[in-house]
Amino acid sequence: MNDAIDEKEYPVPSIGESIETLRKIVDTGSMLRLPGGLQCDLFSASAIVQVYDALSEASRTKFEAMSLLKGQAVAFTLIAKAGK
Repeated sequence: MNDAIDEKEYPVPSIGESIETLRKIVDTGSMLRLPGGLQCDLFSASAIVQVYDALSEASRTKFEAMSLLKGQAVAFTLIAKAGK
């Protein structure tokens, strides 16, 4: 069974649209609903915010334009590479 979200059928907000809500999730330690109705857990929100804060201004602009799902995958990939 494929649990992937079809972004054409269900619009997914960008990182830029969601960053303030992601910061609230990290600050409160609880799951919240993001713009567009998606929910995000603390683990994912923390990873995205951590990567967002570490990026240069040019890279941050590109990251902000990514959909939340793509940004989450990129954040986990970058964190995994940094851990090696």
